Amino acid sequence: DALATSLPALRPRAWEPPAAAMRELAAALPDGAFDTIWLSDGIARDGRAGLAAALRRHGTLGVNESARGAVALAGAGLADGAITTRILRSRDAGPLGLAVSARGLDPAGIERELVRVSADLGPGDSAADLRLDLPPELRNRITRLEIAGEASAGAVVLGDDALKRRKVALVTAAGPGREGLELLAPGHFLRQALEPTADLVEGTIGDVLLTGPDVIIMADVARVAEADAVLDWLDEGGLLVRFAGPRLAASDIGRATIDPLLPVRLRAGGRSVGGTMSWGEVKALAPFPEGSPFHGLAVPADIAVTAQILAQPGPDLAARTIATLADGTPLVTRSTVGDGQVVLFHVAANAEWSSLPLSGLFVQMLERLAVTSRAARPAAADLAGTTWVAERVLDGFGALDVAGDLPGIPGERLAEGRTGPDLPPGLYRAGNRRVALNTVAPDRLLAPAEWPAGVVVEGLAGRQESPLGGWALGAALLLLLADIIATLALGGRLAARGGG
Repeated sequence: DALATSLPALRPRAWEPPAAAMRELAAALPDGAFDTIWLSDGIARDGRAGLAAALRRHGTLGVNESARGAVALAGAGLADGAITTRILRSRDAGPLGLAVSARGLDPAGIERELVRVSADLGPGDSAADLRLDLPPELRNRITRLEIAGEASAGAVVLGDDALKRRKVALVTAAGPGREGLELLAPGHFLRQALEPTADLVEGTIGDVLLTGPDVIIMADVARVAEADAVLDWLDEGGLLVRFAGPRLAASDIGRATIDPLLPVRLRAGGRSVGGTMSWGEVKALAPFPEGSPFHGLAVPADIAVTAQILAQPGPDLAARTIATLADGTPLVTRSTVGDGQVVLFHVAANAEWSSLPLSGLFVQMLERLAVTSRAARPAAADLAGTTWVAERVLDGFGALDVAGDLPGIPGERLAEGRTGPDLPPGLYRAGNRRVALNTVAPDRLLAPAEWPAGVVVEGLAGRQESPLGGWALGAALLLLLADIIATLALGGRLAARGGG
């Protein structure tokens, strides 16, 4: 009786059972004889054989599993502007046709199916790669991929920053053409860093605002044209990243009072090796402090800074500084404007003032600022020093649910990708970055479960949906006929016709 009342309340979990859990269950089996019915998903797992052997020592073991086996989606990422994913199946039961639905928000903000594509697995195929070539506007709205008709967390891939190539506008200072020196210009270094992972647009500030960019990057721009329009864009959540340079250093922008398009006040001139305010020697970067979006990134020892724009000391300077040089001088500062942010690199975007743009750290810093999209599966080094909070979590049927009061997750643990009760699949956020942790890892392969000889394996029938279109149409016609007869009878016409 106790079992009969508790069974309806059982719900599947969204994570795969670890081998350790099966070993613990085998060790905790009660004494005495009992028979077991194992409801299996048909997937081979470590630890299953030991548990099956332990159960058979107590009595008969019967297994129910689908003859078709399990199907799943493994990871999603961007390749040449297209979304890619992989369909897996655990058992080769001949040709298999599936449909994958890409869901997201329509212009009204309502989630619906945006596109559906077909995928076929032939005999002998345990996996099939799928590619979705979509316009950027549609691709960036996708929030999840799912195998149509499969109510399972394993058949769902949640979308995150890795599926969204951000539209980044690049605005550089106008100047006389220097043919042959383009490879040394700030714009060249920024294009090299941005083009692999962002949709880049270039032009004047007025032109790029019309394209609705997620991010605007200004390289050595002193006075910003259409400043009011930029402020309105920032109020709505835009990200403005500015780089210093000779023009900004020579201007009076942000000196007497803070400029709303700069995070801090600036001192006149700048500081350089051999300059008026000289270091005497090049400076290195300090480790990134806690609370900085760059915290945890490794700082190469060979990055050298030879010139910078200085920040004016003030009560808010420390709170707005997110990266410094080894002597404590601010290197990157940040402030908020409405729902948006303004970030200033106090060095140039080319190698004229520092070797930072020549390093891999430069690209990592842009990724941490959410300027560019990240790799499909972030590495531990990319998430080191960060703390992530669950926004929504997947249930066993593939639906998103509230996360509850789950504690913050260290970035290193999130990068492991090993789901469980302490780290359920779902969406995790740190600042303005979002990472999806899915049930099936991108490198996962499925294999059919193998059972010991003597174990009876029976098919587990899934729920079949009967087509009701014909029945519904027939019922509608009968109701219509009844309505016509009733109308004629009430109007007396049916009786008149009968009498005639």
